[in-house]
Amino acid sequence: MKEPITCSLTGHQWWKPFLGFLVLSVVIMVPLQTASNSMSEITDLRILLSSFSFMLVLSVLLTLVQAAFTITLSRIALPLIAFRGKQFSFNGSAGEYVSLHLVCILLSLITFGFYLPWYYTRTMQYYVSHISYDGEAAKFEGKPGKLMKYYVLGLILPLLVLFIVFGVLISTSIMYQVNNYPEIAETLFLTIGALNIVIFILIIPFMYYLYKWFINISWKNLRFYWKTEFWGSFFFLTGQLLLSLVTLGIYLPAAILAIYKYFIDRTVIDRDGQPAGRFEFARERGGFAFLWGQILLSIVTVGIYLPWAYANFTFIRQHERRHKVQQDSRTVKQGKYQPDNPDKNHINIKILGKPSANAEKLSSRFYLV
Repeated sequence: MKEPITCSLTGHQWWKPFLGFLVLSVVIMVPLQTASNSMSEITDLRILLSSFSFMLVLSVLLTLVQAAFTITLSRIALPLIAFRGKQFSFNGSAGEYVSLHLVCILLSLITFGFYLPWYYTRTMQYYVSHISYDGEAAKFEGKPGKLMKYYVLGLILPLLVLFIVFGVLISTSIMYQVNNYPEIAETLFLTIGALNIVIFILIIPFMYYLYKWFINISWKNLRFYWKTEFWGSFFFLTGQLLLSLVTLGIYLPAAILAIYKYFIDRTVIDRDGQPAGRFEFARERGGFAFLWGQILLSIVTVGIYLPWAYANFTFIRQHERRHKVQQDSRTVKQGKYQPDNPDKNHINIKILGKPSANAEKLSSRFYLV
């Protein structure tokens, strides 16, 4: 049995608020970056504190602008996705979401950042709870206590240790430099540079657990979550990021596709605590060139094409997407999925609508098996 899923978002439908968001972001980020660059040249403590306060205000303002436009763009995009003739809906309020962010930011500042896990939990709960399908709202299941553990053990403590090591190495290298031991001092400075790579690699485990925490959503009696092993994910993500760095960004579109596939393939579904399915993403050849084309078009148009590029990135304008669900037992023969009861358990979903000029360039299939 085949049923269509439609995703009709195009850049034309959200380009005005999208470009408005980009313009406001640039207006805020330019003075923010300028103030950040000048911090190292300031010697007066009062001016330094004033600059820091100015940067903090701009950072908060940027966060609130992002929150407002997240709701605005979601109200446009989500209702354009439909399945079985029923559209997804989103009824979040930009005012409520911005107010929630503002309160959480203030609480995070007062608690010197320790409120951040509750900040992320509350904002995720608000956003997810305002997404509905078939008259039922989704629910975010992530707990702030678990996120706090990830922050303390996966980010704060390792960074604290590295900062102590940084301080010792810097002070030691200066001492050797002053006492005319330039070779030793140079070696220590090179070690400090190598520690920057360590910090980069250190962030990957934290981001892994953060993503795993975010993908924890329930709808009716179904629960969607990310199921994978740490070390396999760590080495895969590290390899993709290092390849992007080594190739000076040329490999980046391929890394995006590979990471996207990796995440989708490991997103699984439970029904009432029992395994009910999983997603699988398979792309055809040509995706690398397609994504590079979208990036280059965005650069050439100084960002004006970004609404169309993001629409293509988000829903990837597939030529074909299939979605198969197996609720009970299943059999696999010669690499093909064969449901026991095709009328009840087997759903093929094919995207309808006129394909874009690049539709055949990148296709994907999702399976719930």
